[in-house]
Amino acid sequence: MRKLFLLNFLCLFVVFSFGQSSFNLKEIEILTHDSSSEFYYPTLLLEFNNHPKSFDSTKAKFLYYGKLYRENYKMFQFAPEQGEFNHLFKNERYKKAIQVGEIILQNDPTNLEILLKLNTCYKKREFNEKVDTITIKLAALINTILSNGNGHEKISAYKVVDIADEYVIMAWLGIVGLTRESTMQQNSAIDLWKVRNIKSGKKYEMHFEWLVNTEQGVKNMKWPD
Repeated sequence: MRKLFLLNFLCLFVVFSFGQSSFNLKEIEILTHDSSSEFYYPTLLLEFNNHPKSFDSTKAKFLYYGKLYRENYKMFQFAPEQGEFNHLFKNERYKKAIQVGEIILQNDPTNLEILLKLNTCYKKREFNEKVDTITIKLAALINTILSNGNGHEKISAYKVVDIADEYVIMAWLGIVGLTRESTMQQNSAIDLWKVRNIKSGKKYEMHFEWLVNTEQGVKNMKWPD
């Protein structure tokens, strides 16, 4: 039954195209696979992990959206450790959560949800140097999302590569999601949120566009028995 649900849900994305985005995703795909390019994905990851302070906005764009074209890219499935991490985080077992979270980031360094929660863990454990480093990484990735839209309308929706990133962006902006309506467009999936500003209490609408790489996602899909 679950396999049938995933198949039906997946069919909604088969018609997706990246051709009409406000930035050139085809260029991102090509350059992140070109070993002679400064945007070659392994090179970007190495710099992001070791020298995040020198990571500029252009590199952040290629790193974040280039995730769509990684060989291990997945659309719906999470790292097996992510459930354990979320459980540890929820129960404030920060020391153990840090150990699990850092394992997840070894394979998925741009996972915004893990980065954000791990940042909280570091703060609780007073690992100030790690807090500084992970905050720089978060800011680089989140700012590239915020610079490619404003969320006011469908055409200017914030573009994300994972649904969980929508929640991270809202948390970063100090707003909370109230309701969400998801609709399939010709070339994308749009999430229309009704949100509330935590400080002012003001309510308004915000749009996100979830980008997917169907071909690679299907290739990496592991169906449940």
